[in-house]
Amino acid sequence: MKDRARESGVNILSFGWVLKYIIKKERVHHSKSDSMCPICEKKKTLEEEGTVDGQFNVDNLPFKKKTMYLEAVKHMEEFPIQRHEYKTQKDRILGNVDGDECMIVLDFSQLQIQQSFRQDLIICIYRNYGTVDGLSQILKTYHYVSPPGTHADATFVIGSISHLIEYHKIFNGIKKVYIWTDGCGRQFKLTTNLVLWAYLITSYTT
Repeated sequence: MKDRARESGVNILSFGWVLKYIIKKERVHHSKSDSMCPICEKKKTLEEEGTVDGQFNVDNLPFKKKTMYLEAVKHMEEFPIQRHEYKTQKDRILGNVDGDECMIVLDFSQLQIQQSFRQDLIICIYRNYGTVDGLSQILKTYHYVSPPGTHADATFVIGSISHLIEYHKIFNGIKKVYIWTDGCGRQFKLTTNLVLWAYLITSYTT
């Protein structure tokens, strides 16, 4: 799928890039992977395994691990592309005096309440909201916390997004929406979610 997307000029977001350049930098805390994605962590391990006499050589690795290492290198090459795209979109939105574009960043954190854990869906919305008391208003953050003992799956995400749009009217006056997630297959990277976003954006944006 990634190869077909690249052939069409579409850059696929990597999980590691989202962790490093959005979740951590934007102070959206990810309780399980605070600083390094699994692929980047694996790359470091493979570099240690392939180092002989203080010198790393990819040919020191067995074929399977060599392939994994080269894939990890390609994975990290996506970082500057994605960083540039994210910054370009964000700067465009915050500089839009009409305030008719927004960027939505979604990720999960985990809350510990006594002996139980609850998942917290954090939704950050960047938009030029104008000024209040002379200060620019550019960010609103919403939290949707799952009930104890339940898994925050795609159904929870869809319900949270639907509530956010219907009751907080976040799409009022909006003509274009950018959506950023870590691409988790259990919660975000689903056909159902794509269909939902397409329907909601078409229904609620002007």
